[in-house]
Amino acid sequence: MFNIYVHYKSRDALKFRIPTTLEKIKDSVTDRSEPIESGEINVYAEGIPYVKEDECLYCGLPLCEKVVEELNFLARRTEECMSADQLERYGAAVWVKKPDTLADMVNLSCSMEHYRFYPDLLSEYDLGQYLMKNFNNVLREELGEIQDLDEVGYRFRKKYGGCFTQKGYMLLTNEPAEPFYDGKQLPDPEFEITSPLVLTVIKNRKSHNIYLPASDVNLNFWKEQLGNLNDFRDFYISHGIDGLKERLPCGSSFGELNHLAAKLKAELDNEQKWQLCLSAFEAEAPASVEEAIRIMERLDEYRLKESVEETREDAVLTPFGYLWNEIHPISFPKDMESIRLFSPLSATFFTHDSWEYTSDMPQEWNSFELMGYEEEIREALDREWPTEESDRGLAIYLHNRLLGRKVFSMFPTVEVWKEKLWGVLEVKTYGRLSPGEMAGLMDEWEGQCSDGFGEGFEQRPVSIDLGELYVSFWNPYHFQLQTEQELKESQEQEAGIQMGGQ
Repeated sequence: MFNIYVHYKSRDALKFRIPTTLEKIKDSVTDRSEPIESGEINVYAEGIPYVKEDECLYCGLPLCEKVVEELNFLARRTEECMSADQLERYGAAVWVKKPDTLADMVNLSCSMEHYRFYPDLLSEYDLGQYLMKNFNNVLREELGEIQDLDEVGYRFRKKYGGCFTQKGYMLLTNEPAEPFYDGKQLPDPEFEITSPLVLTVIKNRKSHNIYLPASDVNLNFWKEQLGNLNDFRDFYISHGIDGLKERLPCGSSFGELNHLAAKLKAELDNEQKWQLCLSAFEAEAPASVEEAIRIMERLDEYRLKESVEETREDAVLTPFGYLWNEIHPISFPKDMESIRLFSPLSATFFTHDSWEYTSDMPQEWNSFELMGYEEEIREALDREWPTEESDRGLAIYLHNRLLGRKVFSMFPTVEVWKEKLWGVLEVKTYGRLSPGEMAGLMDEWEGQCSDGFGEGFEQRPVSIDLGELYVSFWNPYHFQLQTEQELKESQEQEAGIQMGGQ
């Protein structure tokens, strides 16, 4: 994708295909009448859409290791890591942005998500038609009263920039593109593939993928955007190495996960090590990133075998085989702890008429009105569990496998408290959960209330003497999850304040 010409004052230019090395360039110089380092590099692109092959991209660059490394990065990035569509967008981005330096070219190749692409908009007429259809009111404020679609597209492009490609229209977003390279350490050209973890952050109503481990310059950018990264947890893990997302300590921060990702990428260089590490994480169930890193530091102590005949008595079964530690036996708390999580209930009620037919006029019942039907609702909940789930309930559906090791059982029920019927999740755990694990448990239960168990339960009627109830554990507007202690202590305090004020 890139050719360079090395120029000297007293001899013809030498052409090299990128990638190459500084040593190869120096070895090719036979005339030593001038210092080799005095040569200058002119850079030409080849095969990048919208970039003219006979036009020098950068002229007079110094012949040095840094310039050659930057060019080698761009060659790998464009030739090995981009699809034909991505390469076309990159060429269009170079044409629009006209990056000043090779470092800018590097950063542009790593931040293509900051260019919005609109397929099939191939002309100003197409652009105008799309804008008038989707943003008519906004356009009147921005561009005035215009009916001609060509004129709409022309004025928009003149104001906001962008360019037409062979497959659509590309526009640079107003958001600053995060830097990946500051002239010191080049990123991995294949970082989208080799990054162990990818976080997704929603900022200004737009999602941003952050590939971990992030470079120092990238981290500094996100510190400016998000604040203290060691405290930042408002993200979700979108993807990464298969099996890792489900085996990360609950409640880990951005900064902690970046530290862990750096260790993982540096030390796990083959599939066998990855399987051993994932098995050790699952068996030991670390409560924090610090504990997970300690496991990695003594990974050579672990043994993983597929057959039970080859294992020790204290081996733990994982999806990858039986795992044990030769020096520090894997231990787990045996004492059970109990947790009860409370959340509001509501229901839709349908009456029966004199012929026992269900009315089509629903009534909305709140937790006070449901209080008299605690037993019927509890019995309906008890019927939810088939034999294979009878011991552990919803615990078998936990997404985080480390939490699944700590949590023995999860069963929904109901309970009256302070003249209201509450939804209750009764949980039994091996030992006490960490704050991060408790937050993870509450997130999992909230997901079950909204999309999993709760969604299914509210579609099955609970028969009562007056008709049928459809009980909901989820309310998108008034859902609040509290431990039993938090709920009852807060309500007792409120009652005490009210009594004291009388």
